[in-house]
Amino acid sequence: MSKYDVLWAYIQGRNEETLVLSFADIAQIAGTPLEQRPDQRGICRFYLRA
Repeated sequence: MSKYDVLWAYIQGRNEETLVLSFADIAQIAGTPLEQRPDQRGICRFYLRA
């Protein structure tokens, strides 16, 4: 079981075409801190297709 399984279940359960999450949102959903590189802007975009 991956530490990100909860995150992927959350993403798959959303009924949206585009989902924008901050790194803080992702860490909270996943229940684990994320490592960030200095060049990351703090936003992740997931493009979901039905």
